[in-house]
Amino acid sequence: RQVHVVRDLALTTLPRVTTAPKRYCFYFQGPPGTGKSYTAREVAKFLGWPSSSPVLLAESDFSRSTLYGTASDPGIILSTYGNVDEDKKYINAVLILDDFDRLLVGSNAAHGTAALSFLQAFLDRNLDKIDCPYLDGQFDISRLSIIITGNSDLAAVCRERGGEYEAIMSRLRIVDFGRSERDTVYRALEPKITSILADYNIAGEEHELKQLVRRYILDKGCPTDLREVLDKHVMGIVNAYMQNPDRAKQLYDPRLRQQAHTAHERRPVVYAGAGGNAGAGAQEGMRHAEQASHVRRVKSPDEIRIKLDSSYILVAVFAVVVFKVFQWAMS
Repeated sequence: RQVHVVRDLALTTLPRVTTAPKRYCFYFQGPPGTGKSYTAREVAKFLGWPSSSPVLLAESDFSRSTLYGTASDPGIILSTYGNVDEDKKYINAVLILDDFDRLLVGSNAAHGTAALSFLQAFLDRNLDKIDCPYLDGQFDISRLSIIITGNSDLAAVCRERGGEYEAIMSRLRIVDFGRSERDTVYRALEPKITSILADYNIAGEEHELKQLVRRYILDKGCPTDLREVLDKHVMGIVNAYMQNPDRAKQLYDPRLRQQAHTAHERRPVVYAGAGGNAGAGAQEGMRHAEQASHVRRVKSPDEIRIKLDSSYILVAVFAVVVFKVFQWAMS
């Protein structure tokens, strides 16, 4: 079943007469590096909603004072809406909880119970407002949506545990990120890449810089972590291209790198011998080059002899110097 995250969240902004739920809870599941957290933040950014990603590590992080705040602390939920003391008020917001599966179905039973209670309370559609000590009143959370991320197959684990765990799965909307593939990485990053190139007045799918970035990402040597690809690789390619396009293509274009590597491997090895059979000398040079692994030129016997003679002369001079010093010391 397809899950339309942006569309479903956008529907919560419509008047209450619609049949759309007032809020959603999505579970982004998939292996590390597939862009779950990045996608969650980009969804909130695209909708123009405030968001937060608090770190929940222990049972105490689900306490009422931590979630709903105190007289001096707005708490996690209220902080999701930004600076509540400013005049600008938001109706919708997104609370992003990374690696939530570790708490919910991890080995620590106390953490699991606290996380389960939090989800049960949030998924209660009758919960519209919370008591907020910081505002000395109630706060409307009817349009606060949550995106939780994790690596586990939460549906399978909750079915195995049954009871309350299985009940909450019917209320979660699961988005499976599957395995990390480079074409998926490129599709996920393409809007951001287009935006970056637009800052340099570069537009169009056929521009060689965008094609260069695309080929690099789709190459088998490129990592699949979205943040790493964007921060370290895409920006590196763009900056290098703006300074020297030809040099950037030599460094980052997989096709040019492969051509250079192939040419390097096929380059003939010339034996620089003094006289003799040139064909035999070339074959002998090839054999030595293979043994030396990428050594492109084999020395001739004359060169080797000169090098040995020079070494003997240096050793003899050194011995004479040592002998003279020894004589001087003994006198």
